[in-house]
Amino acid sequence: MKDKDIIEKSQVSAASFYKYYSDKSEVLDDLENDLMAKFRKAVAKDIKHWQTMNHSPSKKDMDRLIDQNINELINFATENHEYVSTLLSRNGEANFQYRIIEYSTKMIERAIIYYYSLYHQERLLSKQNAKLQFISRQYALAFLEPLLI
Repeated sequence: MKDKDIIEKSQVSAASFYKYYSDKSEVLDDLENDLMAKFRKAVAKDIKHWQTMNHSPSKKDMDRLIDQNINELINFATENHEYVSTLLSRNGEANFQYRIIEYSTKMIERAIIYYYSLYHQERLLSKQNAKLQFISRQYALAFLEPLLI
């Protein structure tokens, strides 16, 4: 795709396009930043429900939390399907994929630490940081799999 393709598709003049962007890579950067902001907002809204528990969740609790508290993420994926599916596809933008996976991993890691802190057991995690990161990443990848086409 070339700059002129974007200009034609967006139905703006070349002068208007170049007033705001020097080339198509800047358009892509803006799109990715906008989608990341929306993704973070959706995750933040969903995850606040996860941190209302005052005990470590059982498998049944986790299933319920996932079923009932991913509405914002589903809305994000639905509303931005065309962009997200393109950017996260195998031929998509690797940096965007990395940003989505890293942010999700970080949020899951925070949730795990939160649940351990309920029982004052977070010191157990500090001794197994590599394991915590690995498990958090695995959960993130499993969680994001439907988006990673």
